[in-house]
Amino acid sequence: MGGEPKVRTVTRQDREAVRALLGHLNDLQEDWRVFPPRSGFLEEVLEGYRRQSAAGDAVHVVAEVGGRIVGTAFAKEHVVSRFADARALEVSSVVVHPAHRRRGIARALLRAIGEEARRRGVGHLDLATFVQNEGALGFWESVGFEPRYVQMVAEVPVLLDRLDAE
Repeated sequence: MGGEPKVRTVTRQDREAVRALLGHLNDLQEDWRVFPPRSGFLEEVLEGYRRQSAAGDAVHVVAEVGGRIVGTAFAKEHVVSRFADARALEVSSVVVHPAHRRRGIARALLRAIGEEARRRGVGHLDLATFVQNEGALGFWESVGFEPRYVQMVAEVPVLLDRLDAE
């Protein structure tokens, strides 16, 4: 299972391997979600990635080791704020097959995305991750990401009960 990862742009032939990796990510995130995913969402995600990449708005890469796809990452260009015109690549769906983790594959995927950002003249990458995913948070911070804002969620019945209790 050794060897340096080869990172390349996704092709149509990679669809099932990427789908399987996104399934691993889905399973990992299941306990942290606020909203359960709708039926067929993985297919929607894959189709969205394909369309956005074809339009030039995104970059979607895979990592191969020994000819087998073991990781994937996606990043979409967007305007960071309603107050500024600065662009960033929003990184999502970074996932490495469990048997290949802690071998530099996520770093290689991020390097490819960072190089694409530089090529496009985009100065920042951003991402969202679950606060409960301490392993991911540690990884993101180790490669230079830092928290900028916190998204908070309240269940409506809890909110209303607490407001009524005041």
